[in-house]
Amino acid sequence: EMATAALDVLETKPNGFWLLVEAGDVDWANHANNLDCSIGAVLSGDEALAAIFQWIEDRKVWDDTAVIVTADHGHYLVLSDPATIAAAGARAKELVAEQEK
Repeated sequence: EMATAALDVLETKPNGFWLLVEAGDVDWANHANNLDCSIGAVLSGDEALAAIFQWIEDRKVWDDTAVIVTADHGHYLVLSDPATIAAAGARAKELVAEQEK
């Protein structure tokens, strides 16, 4: 929502614009070894990028647009209890299977 709101404001600039979009919470999530927040940050970043692409597509401005996707640095996520994560994944898979019935 913030990315498209920013684009809607910036498109009024007659000489063009540039926009930086960051899913910054992925950084602190990985520092805290918070897998849920880390995954959520990646998913929200993906949604923002999809919204930006849709905005570009809706206006047919691909020929006038440059999109650069990069990371400023990497992180390691330390899994101190991988069995718990695996069990949560297995339970999520069971829930999906139950919902599909």
